Amino acid sequence: MEIAATFNPVTYVMEALRSLILQDFAWAPLARGFGVVVVLGVVMVILNVRLIRDYDYRRSDRTGILAVSRYAGGVNLLAVNTAP
Repeated sequence: MEIAATFNPVTYVMEALRSLILQDFAWAPLARGFGVVVVLGVVMVILNVRLIRDYDYRRSDRTGILAVSRYAGGVNLLAVNTAP
C-alpha cells in the first residue's frame, strides 16, 4: 500500500493540508501539495482543450459548419468546408 500511496496525488495534497493543521508551516509538504495541484491542473486544461478542439473539428467535418461563440469575439457561424 505504501507504493500505491507514493503514486497517488491525493496523498501529497492531504499531507499538505495536514501540515497546515498540525505543524507550523512545514514548507516541504506544502510545496509538494501545491506542485501536484498545479501539474494536474495544467495536464487537465491541456487534455480538455484537445478534447474540445477534436470534438469541434469532427462536428465541422460532419455538418460543414463550425459554430464559434459570439462571446469569444467570433461570428455566429463560420463556414469550414467549402467543397461541394
